Amino acid sequence: MSRVSFALLRGALAAVYAVLKVFTRVDPRKVVFLSRRMDDVPPDFAMLIEELRRRNPRVNVATMAVLVKGDRSETGRFAPC
Repeated sequence: MSRVSFALLRGALAAVYAVLKVFTRVDPRKVVFLSRRMDDVPPDFAMLIEELRRRNPRVNVATMAVLVKGDRSETGRFAPC
């Protein structure tokens, strides 16, 4: 990849990031847990969520647990819809 194409790609990605940054609202009390090892919330996540809620009841917790075995057919399965 030449320096010019790298600079163009970097500029394009910076532009996409700038647009996303403008339209995305950040919630400082939100914690997201992602797991690809099992379909249910893992026990360690459950303990962490319980402790977070004990320390701060206003915390917003989101979890996504999807078993992904690594097959090519599962490439987009973990992406949120």
